[in-house]
Amino acid sequence: MESVSVEPQATAVDRREPWYRRLESGQIFRTPVFLSYSTPNSEAQFEFATGVASCLRRLHLAPRTMGVNEYDYRAPLPKIRHILQESHGLLAIAFRKADIQRGTMVRRRGESAPVEVELADTAFTSPWVHIETAMAFQEGLPILILREEGVLADGLLEPGTSSQFTPEFSLTGDPLTLLRKRQFKEILSAWEHEVRVRAAHRPGA
Repeated sequence: MESVSVEPQATAVDRREPWYRRLESGQIFRTPVFLSYSTPNSEAQFEFATGVASCLRRLHLAPRTMGVNEYDYRAPLPKIRHILQESHGLLAIAFRKADIQRGTMVRRRGESAPVEVELADTAFTSPWVHIETAMAFQEGLPILILREEGVLADGLLEPGTSSQFTPEFSLTGDPLTLLRKRQFKEILSAWEHEVRVRAAHRPGA
């Protein structure tokens, strides 16, 4: 079975350059991307987020996440915008944050009248996933969203809204199962290609 592992860090780097632009071992540059996810609520969520970050590093991408390897003492939005302006893509992980055992939600599609939809054993993700994804869309960045099983596919999480594909993952059993699937690897490869194209054609690249 293929494993998801974290690559060793480089030992000799130029400290004058931002960390995501420094040369890695083998003289390979890492391309900065924004990795969006809320603080994990469980060990399984933490392991999944770590596995995704490892996948990105193995593709020679540099995942940047507020509160993980990016910090600012001021309000977060200006810092998020700054990171996105320096990034070439966004990958968002929509973890379960607020579980709903039973409830109702009013929805409206197109010109149809609003209808009440019954909700049972579902969940909402963090609003920051929506905020950071919307800001990335405004920057024209390639977007890929991964949605935990049970999270309501609403707003920017609806397939085709900001990302053509929104793979769903389950944290029951092995949290890294999705990352080993061929379909996910193909989707990730397509997103990576868009990231490379944007990095090559972005002004100042």
